[in-house]
Amino acid sequence: MALKVTLSFAVANRSAMDLVLPSEWQGATELFRSIRQIRLLSSGSAIHDSNKPSRRRISFEAGKPVRLEYWFQPEKQSPQPNLGFRPIVNSDYFVLTGRNFLVCPDLPEHDPVSVSVEWANFPSSWTLADSLGAQDRCQKGSTLLKLSNGLFIGGDFRLRTSSAAVPQLYLAVRGQWQFDDAYLAELASKVIADERRFWNDRSLPPILLF
Repeated sequence: MALKVTLSFAVANRSAMDLVLPSEWQGATELFRSIRQIRLLSSGSAIHDSNKPSRRRISFEAGKPVRLEYWFQPEKQSPQPNLGFRPIVNSDYFVLTGRNFLVCPDLPEHDPVSVSVEWANFPSSWTLADSLGAQDRCQKGSTLLKLSNGLFIGGDFRLRTSSAAVPQLYLAVRGQWQFDDAYLAELASKVIADERRFWNDRSLPPILLF
């Protein structure tokens, strides 16, 4: 199983920059080995090898949109979702983080930038969600950091929301458990709300748990 990812971006006043491939994340190493067949789709652009396996050099016309695609096929996978931080991709579901499957232009992660993510060509029965939002096949963000630190899931999940103090909490569950999905969603929401009150955290970005 593999995922095809299409990346588009435009940078003014630049005609070359690095592409950053996944490398190391929470003890998982050489994640760039799962990135395969990087191919440019835009004219006037070229991609070159780098002296680092986790980077590629790309040249393009300044200000002109760059579009490329690649296949993501994990070389090593966690046997279960709770073991390690390596990606999981199979015929039933996937669990990924931005740090282990996204290729991004080498831009400061904290700088404001318009980011959008669109899921396409998945089975209509699949649940798709990520840390930018859920229940919508297209979401928007404001920094690369939100993508890099994001959680991305899809497949035979049951998606639950909470009516408690954190309205944008989403819980993705699969399989059968000895507790009710809704109960866990409400409990997690109350815990997070208490933590935010303690730390005086007024920001309310979506939270995705699985």
